[in-house]
Amino acid sequence: MNTPSPERRDGESWGTPNCEQGSIGGVTLRTTRLVLRPIEPNDLSEWLRYCDETDENFRPYFPKPDSLDPLLRFDMAVQRTVLGLQSGSAVRLMAFEVGGGRMVGQVALNMIVRGVMECCMMGWAVHPAWQRRGVGAEMCRAAMGYAFSPSSGGASGLGLHRVGCSIMPRNVASLRLAARLGFRQEGLSRKYLRINSVWEDHVMFSQLAEEFAG
Repeated sequence: MNTPSPERRDGESWGTPNCEQGSIGGVTLRTTRLVLRPIEPNDLSEWLRYCDETDENFRPYFPKPDSLDPLLRFDMAVQRTVLGLQSGSAVRLMAFEVGGGRMVGQVALNMIVRGVMECCMMGWAVHPAWQRRGVGAEMCRAAMGYAFSPSSGGASGLGLHRVGCSIMPRNVASLRLAARLGFRQEGLSRKYLRINSVWEDHVMFSQLAEEFAG
């Protein structure tokens, strides 16, 4: 079943966002309200606040953390971010409020595969206080613009052909966001991911570069 095409809202940034090199070798994406960049060591205090305010809300949809020690979790998050960038397998970005610097969400382009596939899987999460304000759509469109943009001819991006995402059937908010972003539903993967020790079904979606409303 095809999802409906998303509608542009005033103040939303579509297409290729302003992209620049980040301090740890990644990228920084700028939209109307957000700055998206890899997490860095000096983000510790803001990251701890973000996790303290979001962990309970995200728990039904996220795997259990590798450690309950907040400092160890932070170190592991930084390491995974750096390793993903160095290997070219993932681009993990935190979304910060322009001006205020508050961490309001996260988006990741994971499982980047090159060669004959040129694809990735995208995941996202938005701070509960920032939900229903268009932040998720703004954040994800910026990441998708970077994913689909070529890395030549003056543009800086991954040049991917396809971006996919997988969503648990009961995660209604993310299903709505996927529809708004223009993803096409492809089917159901049974027991696709283990979330909190339970193998959960996921609805599978994708979007191709030529379908992206940039």
